[in-house]
Amino acid sequence: MINNLGLNRLLWALIGGLAVAAAIAGLLAPTLYSGLVAESLLPSAFAQDITISVLAGAARLILAALARADRPRQQLPEFGLLGYLFYA
Repeated sequence: MINNLGLNRLLWALIGGLAVAAAIAGLLAPTLYSGLVAESLLPSAFAQDITISVLAGAARLILAALARADRPRQQLPEFGLLGYLFYA
C-alpha cells in the first residue's frame, strides 16, 4: 500500500506527537484560546483536547509503532486519524 513505510511511520509518529503536545498545551494554558474561541465554546474546546485530540494523537503514535508493510489494512486507521486531526 505504501512504498516507503519507514518514512511514513516517522511522519505519523511526528504528527501524533505534535497533536498530543498541542492538546496538552491547550489544557495547561487556556489563554492559547483567547481570541480564537468564543468564551461560551471554551468548555467544548477543552473536552475536545482531553478526549479526542490526546487519544487520537496517542493512537497515531501506537499505530505508527505497530505498522507493518505486509499488513496494509493496519495502515488504514492512520489515514482516518490523520483526516480527523486536520479537520479538527
